Amino acid sequence: MYLWDVHALARRFRENRVNEWDKFRYYLLIIILGSLIQGLAPPDLQYAPFRAIQESMAVAVISIVGAWCCYLANYKGDNRDFIGRILCMGLPITIRLLVYGLLFFL
Repeated sequence: MYLWDVHALARRFRENRVNEWDKFRYYLLIIILGSLIQGLAPPDLQYAPFRAIQESMAVAVISIVGAWCCYLANYKGDNRDFIGRILCMGLPITIRLLVYGLLFFL
């Protein structure tokens, strides 16, 4: 796994040596990093800092479990194009969750 050497990673892609498991690990790290960065953001003034930490941890756990479930579903299928599928399918799923969430909480 390359976390800094972009050229080496690009070379592995050109040589078709990055499999779906490798791609999943990159995606999982992006989720973890995003969750950590979100946790560093100043908490909303209406919440105590402990509440903000709880929310960040909940988002991280839900995202990791969701990503794992998506990976397993892809693996049990044809185990191809995990990143393309999760990114493309993630948009309509996110839109649905936002709409349902707004309807539920309004």
